[in-house]
Amino acid sequence: RALARAVTCPQCSARMCGRHICGAPWTEGHRCWDVLEEERRRAERNLEERALYRTLDLQAVETRRRLAVAPRIRPCPRCGTMVEH
Repeated sequence: RALARAVTCPQCSARMCGRHICGAPWTEGHRCWDVLEEERRRAERNLEERALYRTLDLQAVETRRRLAVAPRIRPCPRCGTMVEH
């Protein structure tokens, strides 16, 4: 995942989130909307998994969790270079 970091506008000196998908005004402790949404979805899936797969082998559940948090590689929306998110 790309970490959020502040960038400064060269024209107006406003500070904003440097992630292309976010771009929100920068504040201390900023968390991008897509990261918050992914955390919410993951929490919901974990609850559903626990309810649905109570008898599922614990090793399989742990493998699914590790895959869910593994880094993902996607193309940069601007230049197409593959970037780890």
